[in-house]
Amino acid sequence: MQGFIDKYYSCSFIFGGDFNTSKLTLNSTQGLLSTFCDKNSLLWLDPVHNGIDYTYHNDSLGTYLLIDYFVCSPKLIDSTICNQTLDHGENMSDHLAIMCNFVSNVISSDVKADECVMPKYLWDKADLDVYRNGVIPCQMLICP
Repeated sequence: MQGFIDKYYSCSFIFGGDFNTSKLTLNSTQGLLSTFCDKNSLLWLDPVHNGIDYTYHNDSLGTYLLIDYFVCSPKLIDSTICNQTLDHGENMSDHLAIMCNFVSNVISSDVKADECVMPKYLWDKADLDVYRNGVIPCQMLICP
């Protein structure tokens, strides 16, 4: 996910699904996801309390966990409490569906992903000879 954010950093993002951790359980996975959200100015959304407090279930083991979430850019939502867990009898998965309404500022469907990409300079893509021959000699002249 970080590579995708780095490549399209001027865009808004929505990530959703099974993060295999609870937002309320302090462990290394929860810590990594919290740090990822903080460093990328993303919101880890909370579910609406509609009587269902889990998204994963294993009825035979009696296991019910809230591990499916949305993470998104702040400008795409009106509230951080907006996930809805959907429990439909036709769902054969051990995960319940989650749903969230997002706000879009896109007017036209003709917008292409590469139009929201601003240049980001990366050392692995740079012409190092230009750097060595141009920047380093200039720094030598400035240094005492």
